[in-house]
This record gives sequence, structure tokens and C-alpha cells, in this order.
Amino acid sequence: NKKRAMNADIHDINKLFDRWEQGNDNHEIEAVLLLDKSGSMYRDIDAVSRAGWVIKRAVEKIQGRVTILSYNHNSKVLYEGDEKAKSDYKSLDCSGGTNPHFALVETERIMKASIKPTKLVIMLTDGGFYEGDEIIQRLNDMGTTTVMVFLGEPYMPVEQLSHGAQVFRAIADPRGLVKVAKDIVRKRLRSSR
Repeated sequence: NKKRAMNADIHDINKLFDRWEQGNDNHEIEAVLLLDKSGSMYRDIDAVSRAGWVIKRAVEKIQGRVTILSYNHNSKVLYEGDEKAKSDYKSLDCSGGTNPHFALVETERIMKASIKPTKLVIMLTDGGFYEGDEIIQRLNDMGTTTVMVFLGEPYMPVEQLSHGAQVFRAIADPRGLVKVAKDIVRKRLRSSR
């Protein structure tokens, strides 16, 4: 408050500012987004592609890095961490089964190599899988926040569908992935203050 500052007594120094909030100046985020592109995703794959692009652009705005990996029976890099999301999204195609093993191996490599203090892994799937729980556990053990987002109505107990991820969310529509990511990033940044 300029008026108070011009007329302030030295003892009123704590009243010079109308509002001051301590924030988290450290937005150094390393994030990996794993997107299921198995055959069962055919109805939602375009919306999933767009949601991944929106998340990447949002985290880039706060100087974070986001790598996006897609997986079915193989895995593929959709966006490298240093690659900027352009004005249009990259569309995924879908086929095959649900096996994130190789995408999780790459995710673990990225997280081990990163020196960023905030590490986040978000997986989106509409089905269960059989390989990868041990990698998710190692990511948890190294301080990475792991999030499993299930697309659709859970058909198994959440404990099984979460595959050991710290956070489990079920969404009805792929666009809900953006809200989940926003909430998790905000919560994670608040907790790292």
C-alpha cells in the first residue's frame, strides 16, 4: 500500500502490504503421462489425445517437463519431455491389448535421470493389466507421485485396478483427465512448499 508506505512509522512495517502470500516459487516438475491406446479405447482415443496435449501445454506454462508415452502391446513416445506442444495435438491410433510394461520401464528411466524435485506419473487406462506393478512400486519408493486414472466404471476392486499407484481416480470421460491432472499438480506443488 503506497500511501501507508509513504506515511509509515518504522514500527508499522508489517502493515505496509495489503496482502502478501508465500508461494511455491519452485515449479520444477518432471511428469510422465502414459496413455492407453489399446483396441478398447477406440471410442475415446481422440479425446485422450487432446487431453494429453492440454496437460502438456498447461505444465509447460509453469516451466515443467512432460513426456507423453502411449502403450498397447508396444509403447511409443508421443511427446518428448523437451519437445514443446505445438498449436495442434498429435492424434493416437488404437489397437492391440493393454500392456504398459515397456512404457513403465521408460518412465522409470526418465524419473531416475531427473533432478527435478517434483516428480509425477499419471496413467490412463480402461482395462486391467498384468505387468508393471513392481515398477509402479519402485516409482513410489523414489518419491514419485503415481496416479492411476481409470476410464469408465471400475469393474474390479480399486486395489487391483490401481496397481499400487498412490492415487486412484475413475472418470467417465477422457476430458476428466485434465481436471485430475490439474488437481494433482496443484496438490503436489502445495505439499512441496
